[in-house]
Amino acid sequence: MPSYISSLLAEVVVPQVTARLQAELRKFVVGAVIRNYLPQTWWFISDTGSATFYVDRDGIAAVYDGQSGNPDVSITWTDRAYCAAVGLQDRSQIPHADGQPSVVPHTQRGATAFGQVRKQLGL
Repeated sequence: MPSYISSLLAEVVVPQVTARLQAELRKFVVGAVIRNYLPQTWWFISDTGSATFYVDRDGIAAVYDGQSGNPDVSITWTDRAYCAAVGLQDRSQIPHADGQPSVVPHTQRGATAFGQVRKQLGL
């Protein structure tokens, strides 16, 4: 059975990111810049499981249960916080005790990409 975080990413984030990236990659200059940061592998770790979020060179996103590959970024937070920030897209619903996500960039490409999309993902 998939973890909560992998289900959340698959239902909410994968379609949004794929649609946005597909549109941006069609733009000549912007697409060339974005393509330099792809592929990306991000690990999302929660209190009940983990998921690998992967975006390929063509801007197609996918999610896999568990940790796979070498991450560009690791993000650790509680299921409650992910639910509020990513699922509900309402950071005001994050319990105060859950604070901010712990974000560890493992590559410069990952740090730059995360900085660009962090708010769009609710993080």
